[in-house]
Amino acid sequence: MTKKKSSHKYLLFLYSRVEEFLSSENSAEKEIPDNIVSFCIAVEKILKIKLHNKNPLLVFDTKYIQDSNSLSIIALKKEKDIETARIKEILGRFKIIFKNIFTEDEFQAISDIYELRNYFVHGYKSEDQIIFDSEDVLKKMGTIWEKVSPIATALFGKENIKNSKPKKKYTEAELEKVLEEEVEKMIKRSDNRFVVSMYDDVIQTNSFFHSGEQCPRCGTYGFSLGGNPNDPWALSVYDSVTGAHGMAGFEGGVNLYKCKKCNLELTEKQYEIAKRIRAF
Repeated sequence: MTKKKSSHKYLLFLYSRVEEFLSSENSAEKEIPDNIVSFCIAVEKILKIKLHNKNPLLVFDTKYIQDSNSLSIIALKKEKDIETARIKEILGRFKIIFKNIFTEDEFQAISDIYELRNYFVHGYKSEDQIIFDSEDVLKKMGTIWEKVSPIATALFGKENIKNSKPKKKYTEAELEKVLEEEVEKMIKRSDNRFVVSMYDDVIQTNSFFHSGEQCPRCGTYGFSLGGNPNDPWALSVYDSVTGAHGMAGFEGGVNLYKCKKCNLELTEKQYEIAKRIRAF
C-alpha cells in the first residue's frame, strides 16, 4: 500500500493564522502570546523542511551518534527514532547552509522571539507577569515573516500560500536600533554596582584566567566564549553535520558569552553590539 504523501495541513493552518494576525491593522493584545507560539512552530518547521530538502542529515541531532558515517545511521534507522536538532542548532545550520537569506540581526530577532515563546510555554509566570514590548515583538515577527514567506511559497506553492504583507515590520536600520536598545538595557549597571574583589584582580592578571573577554556589564574578565580552547571555563560542542563549534546549550555554531561574576549572558551578535556601546 502506498503511503499517502503529507500535505502539511497543520503547518499551512498555522501559517495562515500567523499571516492573518500579522497583516491585521489592529492586532489584539490578548492574541499575541498564542500567535508567538504559532509563529515559532511555523518558522521552525519551514526552516527544517528547507534544510531536510537540502540534506536530510541537517535536521537531526547527531551529537550522540558514534558512527563516523552519520548519514548511514539516518538512512538505516527510522527517522522517528532519531531526535531532530533544537531550534538554536537549526538556526546555526541554516546560517551556514543558506548564507544570504537572513541577516545577523534577523537571526538575533528569531532567537529573541523564540526566547519569549519559551516564557509563555515553559515559564511559571502568568501571561500578565511576562514583561515585553508588544510593538517591538510584532515588528520583529513581521520582519522575519517577510523572509519566511518566499521560502514557504517555494516549498508549498502559491496555491497553498497566501502572501499578505505584514503591517508591522522593521527596516534593517530600525531593527539594528531596537537590538542596540535591548542590549543596552541588558548591560546597564544598576545602583548596586559590582565590586571588583581581590579574586577579580587575580582573574584579570593571571594568564590562566585572562583568556575570557571583558564583561560589558560588570567589567571583569572571564566573559567566556564557547569553543575557545584556551578558556578553561568554556564548554564546546562540535556539530558533526556542519563542522561548527559552539557553546554547550547554544549549539550549531551560535556562540554564547557568559560572565562568571554577574551571570550576564549574550549571544555573539549581542556582544558585538555591547562592545560598540561600551567602546572596547
